[in-house]
Amino acid sequence: MNKKTHKNLIIQVIVLIVMGIIFISSVFGWFATGHKNHVVIFTTGNLEAEATLYQADDPDFDGVFLDSDYQVKTSDILIENVVSNQIYSFKLVVKNKGTLPGSLTINLKDILFLDDNNNPNATFNQAFELKYSNLNETTYTHHELSFPTNNYEIALKNPLNTDEEVVLLFQIIVGKKLTNAHYGFKFSISTIEVKLEQLS
Repeated sequence: MNKKTHKNLIIQVIVLIVMGIIFISSVFGWFATGHKNHVVIFTTGNLEAEATLYQADDPDFDGVFLDSDYQVKTSDILIENVVSNQIYSFKLVVKNKGTLPGSLTINLKDILFLDDNNNPNATFNQAFELKYSNLNETTYTHHELSFPTNNYEIALKNPLNTDEEVVLLFQIIVGKKLTNAHYGFKFSISTIEVKLEQLS
């Protein structure tokens, strides 16, 4: 191999290395520029409902009381030692505290009718009635003559906007079908499910 061929070979290797460096630099620069110029931003929101249950302080259970007589209730709804024509009045206030509107559903769940031995009783629900209002109304427009025994959808609002508040009024009425055979029986609702779900 002569000097000229050797020199050309070295020049070709150097040119090849320089071209490789330039190619790699340009590809890296293209990706870096593309990354900076095509920013994708995802913004998210949250759904959050705040619910407060109130029971009317109505000592004679006649359903007549002032709106200021409602007291916050933090325990299960438990009705025992009942007498015909007693009325238990409740108010549920729900507010959308999230950053997105949502679809609101309110369900009465875990409804139990128990005899004096705490066993489920299949007919005791017929001694109770349920009256409830539409959301944000003061008139009890719905009336169930026998209290529902399963999960019961009591209200629906679609959409419930951000910071919007709704009020549901409902009454549990001890009906005329109560007999001496029901002495010592109990009625409870341990869950009021408030669901605020994403709009579809």
